[in-house]
Amino acid sequence: MITLQLFAAGAIGGFAAFLSLGAVVLLAVAAMCTWERLREIPEAWRNRRAVLRARRADFDHCRAIDALPTVEHPRE
Repeated sequence: MITLQLFAAGAIGGFAAFLSLGAVVLLAVAAMCTWERLREIPEAWRNRRAVLRARRADFDHCRAIDALPTVEHPRE
């Protein structure tokens, strides 16, 4: 092989190594983002359930107030 061919083979190998390193880094970032999102799912579920319980309790209070036997208070 002549010097130019060696240089070309080395350049191609270096470029392939650079691309594969970039792919590994992108894969690692994607895996970390996925892991973080998966860890947030149970907390989001608990928060959503707490909000639903609070809304249900507020609605129950409103129904209890509406059920009071008052005749002087005008309904709007």
